[in-house]
Amino acid sequence: MVTPMPAFDLNGKVALVTGAARGIGYETARQMQMRGASVAVLDLDANQARDAAERIGARAIGLGADVTDQGAMMAAVAEVVGRVRESGADLVFVGLGFPRQDLLISQLVEAHPRAFYIGCGAAIPMAAGVVDRAPEILQRNGLEWLYRLAREPGRLAD
Repeated sequence: MVTPMPAFDLNGKVALVTGAARGIGYETARQMQMRGASVAVLDLDANQARDAAERIGARAIGLGADVTDQGAMMAAVAEVVGRVRESGADLVFVGLGFPRQDLLISQLVEAHPRAFYIGCGAAIPMAAGVVDRAPEILQRNGLEWLYRLAREPGRLAD
């Protein structure tokens, strides 16, 4: 028998969810809002992000940003940093991959040092099935990084 996960109280918390206009990102943002969090829905398509935020509820905002465009991300980050600072967020997940997430976390820490930041890389897109995992033999041998490097050589240029 599966025991249901307890409902966590997220009142007074703020969540920034990337890729949240649809799929697992949307449902994650919706569930966080239902548990009391204010939610920033970040997606490549600003209109879809705003529509998703509107469907989620009053404590959600929709922001458009391409995580591969530094200027767009800096504008989104500036808005989110201000909101994170205002909100008093305790926990912030950043899933942009290395080195982008580390650069963003360093900016967020300066603006809001009391929060705990977690760089979760591609864990969220992998769980959502957006990013393919390596073949099992590579996973078992600790070579998933090699598969990802071969599939995304531009990651080294960042």
